[in-house]
Amino acid sequence: MDATDTMNSALSPWEEKRKRDKKKRKDEKKNAATGSWGTYGIIRETDMNKRPEFTAWLAEVKHVNLESLPNWEEKQLFKDFMEDHNTATFPSKKYYNLDAYYQRKMEKQIKKGHGKVVEAERTMFDDEEQRRLELRRERERQKEEQVEALKRSMQGGMAQAMKEQAQLREEMAYLYKIGKMEAAAAIQRRLDPDVAM
Repeated sequence: MDATDTMNSALSPWEEKRKRDKKKRKDEKKNAATGSWGTYGIIRETDMNKRPEFTAWLAEVKHVNLESLPNWEEKQLFKDFMEDHNTATFPSKKYYNLDAYYQRKMEKQIKKGHGKVVEAERTMFDDEEQRRLELRRERERQKEEQVEALKRSMQGGMAQAMKEQAQLREEMAYLYKIGKMEAAAAIQRRLDPDVAM
């Protein structure tokens, strides 16, 4: 019996299981390429729903323009694309799903605070109509600013008026207490001009 046998016999069943599991995980890491088959789904030669991803992969990885390829070469390159997709060996997650990639990228930018999303690409090329829309948006923005400024000024003025009314009520109550009924009545008329006395 050597030293390792005495150590193994001294291990509890739980520790032996943990050791076996650790070794098993280590072996799985070595064979990761075979374990990644179909991680992002499996595509076949007939799956043309991955056309945008295929086009991006051709342009960015293979540096080939799809429009200039003959049909047979396009099919051959699609087989390469299909193999990379099925074995999950693309250089970027972008080529598995372009829409999801750009959506995540935009969400990250918004979270980071680079927040303002880039203005949408122009699809309408009627300059006059475009200018009319810009002017209308500018007028609406100016109107909103004017309304906000008016609200702010009214709030300040109203607050001041309310303070003055509260002071006048206190003064009126004081005048009633000390017996100056005519002065208190004058303040009352000033506070409520519509009430007949």
